[in-house]
Amino acid sequence: GDYLMARVANSGESLSLTQQAAVRAAAHETMRMFVAEGMFLLLLLLGGMLLILRAMQRELVAHRQHKDFLSAVTHELRSPIASARLYLESILLGRASGEKTQRYLKHAKEDLDRLNEQVDALLAAAKVRRASPEVTAQALDIAPHVKSCVEHIQQAGLPVGARLDCFTDGEALAVADAHAVSAIVTNLVSNSLKYGGDPARVEVRVATRGERVELSVRDFGPGLRGADAQSIFKPFVRGKDDGVQMLPGTGLGLYMVAELARALSGDVRAEDQLEGGGLCIRVRLPLAQIKADA
Repeated sequence: GDYLMARVANSGESLSLTQQAAVRAAAHETMRMFVAEGMFLLLLLLGGMLLILRAMQRELVAHRQHKDFLSAVTHELRSPIASARLYLESILLGRASGEKTQRYLKHAKEDLDRLNEQVDALLAAAKVRRASPEVTAQALDIAPHVKSCVEHIQQAGLPVGARLDCFTDGEALAVADAHAVSAIVTNLVSNSLKYGGDPARVEVRVATRGERVELSVRDFGPGLRGADAQSIFKPFVRGKDDGVQMLPGTGLGLYMVAELARALSGDVRAEDQLEGGGLCIRVRLPLAQIKADA
């Protein structure tokens, strides 16, 4: 305003008081516009920098998770290969004969079976990441199905001293897929037996609750140990403490459980810091309405 007034004075022209006030008001308004636009641009710049920093942080986290995943997968695949190779080389070099040969062959086959299971699990996880799991949702009483899965796991052999129990509360008719339920139970039980303490104690329960059928798998171990309850269902995420990192695993089991539950229009959640310790994973599936429609 003063600058404009000085320009006018130098030109030899004079302005009335009203004109002078108008000039000052226009100058102040222009200055406010410049300041407002400057602040807006500054906020945009700061917002863009914040978004870039967050994106970089996500990339770093993803890179670290992929690195941990590749390291875990390499160990998981190399271990049975090395073991089977050692048994077979011992036989070929004549270091085993008779009953010892049969025992070595049995161990080598077990290692190859384990390797095959791990490869199938990795392929299944890769398929799930590319597209939604293929499921055939239909009315299924999951109580006997879950119980059968648990019995199969028990017959295959549990870790030394481990205890696995299954409890069902009558019929639990859900909208589900038999293969998907088997994969969910297998992954959850395997996870609980692995991280649920030494020796592990695992409880599997199936019950109807309102409009949902709930499948829960609980252990009585130390719990999440550094992992966030909201993040454990993301791919490649595992607990951060040494006790978890030293155990075999790829961080894909719970991710597959969550994806299968969502494909069946269900949901999954983790509960930590329970009375008595441990971690409980609850999978809820829609209740089938066959009875009500009959």
